[in-house]
Amino acid sequence: MRIRGWLTGLIIFLLAPSLLFASLWFYGNFESVRAIDRSLKGVGLLQALGPLTEEKSRGVP
Repeated sequence: MRIRGWLTGLIIFLLAPSLLFASLWFYGNFESVRAIDRSLKGVGLLQALGPLTEEKSRGVP
């Protein structure tokens, strides 16, 4: 019965770091996707403001 406890402990000891690194890797990938999404949203806002900035640069009230 003690062998089962040792094996369980060994498996947890070996599995925990790999799960930690996998979760950090996934978090990094999702953060990259969020950064790209924010960038695309900013580009969309700049495109929407394009005509307004052209009018202001021409001096049209």
